Amino acid sequence: MEMRSSDLNRRMRRLKNRRLQVLGRVEKQPELRTTLQEIEAEIDELATGKDRPWTASHSIHLWAEDLDLLNSLVMEQKQFGQQ
Repeated sequence: MEMRSSDLNRRMRRLKNRRLQVLGRVEKQPELRTTLQEIEAEIDELATGKDRPWTASHSIHLWAEDLDLLNSLVMEQKQFGQQ
C-alpha cells in the first residue's frame, strides 16, 4: 500500500465540479441530496485547512496458469474494487 498527501487545490476543483454536476441533477433525482451534502461537507472541511487530503493506492499481484484464467482473475478483482 502506498499513501501520499494529495494536492488540496486539485481536490477542491474536483469537488466543486462534482458539486455543480450533482446540483444540476438533484431536482430530478432527490436521492442525490445526500451526495450533495457529503460533497459540500468535504469542501467545508478542506476549506478550514486543518486536514490535507490523502491518496492511497495498493497493488495486487496475480498469477495464473494461462492468459484466460488471468484475465478472469483481473476482472474479478476490478469488480471487487468497484464495490
